[in-house]
Amino acid sequence: MELLIEGVAMAHHLTRERVEREFGVRVIDLADATGYSSSYISLILSGKREAPLHVRSAIARALGTRVKALWPSEREAVGG
Repeated sequence: MELLIEGVAMAHHLTRERVEREFGVRVIDLADATGYSSSYISLILSGKREAPLHVRSAIARALGTRVKALWPSEREAVGG
C-alpha cells in the first residue's frame, strides 16, 4: 500500500531501504542511536510491528527529522 503525498508516492511505513537510502543509516546504528534493539527496529521497519509514538519520536530524533516526515499520517506530537 502506498500513500500519495503532494504528488510523491510514499510507503505506508518507514522501511529499512528508505532509512539506508535517504539517511545513510544502518539498522544497527539506528538501534544504537535510539536505545532500542536492532531486532525491534527491524520489526518496525519491515512493517511487522507498529511503533508507538514515543518510539517513532526516538527514531525521528536519531535521523534528525520529524515524526511527520517519516510517518506522514501521524499527527505532530510535542517535540515530534
